[in-house]
Amino acid sequence: MTQPPPDARAADPTSRTGNVAGSTSATGYATDSTSAADKTLVPDVAPVLDGITGHGDHLTSPATGSGGPTTVTGSAGVVEPVQGWDRVRVIQSLRAAAAREREAEVDQYALVAAAADVYSWVDNAAEAADVYAGGTEQAWPPHVVHGERLWQFGSDGTPEVAEFITFEVGPALGVSPDAAAGLIADVLDLRHRLPRTWQLLLQGRVLGWVARKIAQTTRHLGLTAEITELLDQHIAPFLEGWTPRQTLARVAMLIAHLDPDGTEQRRRS
Repeated sequence: MTQPPPDARAADPTSRTGNVAGSTSATGYATDSTSAADKTLVPDVAPVLDGITGHGDHLTSPATGSGGPTTVTGSAGVVEPVQGWDRVRVIQSLRAAAAREREAEVDQYALVAAAADVYSWVDNAAEAADVYAGGTEQAWPPHVVHGERLWQFGSDGTPEVAEFITFEVGPALGVSPDAAAGLIADVLDLRHRLPRTWQLLLQGRVLGWVARKIAQTTRHLGLTAEITELLDQHIAPFLEGWTPRQTLARVAMLIAHLDPDGTEQRRRS
């Protein structure tokens, strides 16, 4: 069998050892093995870029037909551009990755809201029978049973949810139960107290962290459901055109206008 030329590995999109001067270590880094003094570690992005290839036709390199990316370490330890990935393609792919991230974030918010729906009652028939004489249908579902309660994570006007939901949502998202509780509170506040902002969030027209910050502000200031509803009416038509900084500043101004007594009381306290 004819042996490939020495630099064939650098042109092979399936090779994880696409560095002319050395090889790829078990840690996924390309190493220059010319000498101990010249040895360098270069992040091997080839496997990641290989995974990106195929998300769209525009990701296929005209030169190679497969877009096979490879990180190459030159003799001086300088990372050369990956084959088939010019500046335009990299930025286009980065933009597409950011869009997928935003879509996934919206999916998470929607699923947290769905979780609040399915965890809206405590399911424990045996304990309910002890708490409510005989466990009659009229007493079902129970409001409180031993070990778990229905808890209002959000503010005024939001429904109660089984408190142990945090031990399901947290691990599912890779966050702590406390962080999950904060996320659930924000989602419930947006969905039930700021419904127009919630719809904009689900449509991807407002950033998730900005929408959550609005919800947190209304909750931490103790705004009533009525005042929060008015705030939502005022800001929703303009949120998409405001920067995050403008949004938070104008939310603060509107709260002072809509709740002057509460604002004055908080200023004095």
